[in-house]
Amino acid sequence: DNWRVHLGLGSGRYDPVFGGVDAALSGAHKLHLMADYDSQYVNTGLRMFLGDWGTASVGLLGMKELAGAVTFQTDLR
Repeated sequence: DNWRVHLGLGSGRYDPVFGGVDAALSGAHKLHLMADYDSQYVNTGLRMFLGDWGTASVGLLGMKELAGAVTFQTDLR
């Protein structure tokens, strides 16, 4: 329950293989450490789940460029 792994095969930018791992750092799965390889670079990040309405993420692309994101989710019923 605390780990997720993904692997894939692709073409173009993701040629030939890409993959990563996501690990929950807290018991309530509120904070996740992420790392992946996109066939060119190793990327790392940290994601915080903000209740049922979204996430906040920060990471290093290629281990040198800082990136961040905030996502919001809703139910469109």
